[in-house]
Amino acid sequence: MADKVMACSGAVEDVSINVMGSYEAPPGPDWHWRTVITPIEGRRIRIVMYNACPEGTETLAVEIDYEKA
Repeated sequence: MADKVMACSGAVEDVSINVMGSYEAPPGPDWHWRTVITPIEGRRIRIVMYNACPEGTETLAVEIDYEKA
């Protein structure tokens, strides 16, 4: 994405935030990036990101657990 901003849209599902954006992948069609943010018991949060090809198949790209010190 370099210096571009990915605009995402989505919804709150149960307690998770689930959003998706797209990015250019020339010379083919756009690909998608989905991010799910979920609070975990205590002072933790999990962020999981998926890369999705134009056909819709998602692959895990990033999984992060944060805990407030």
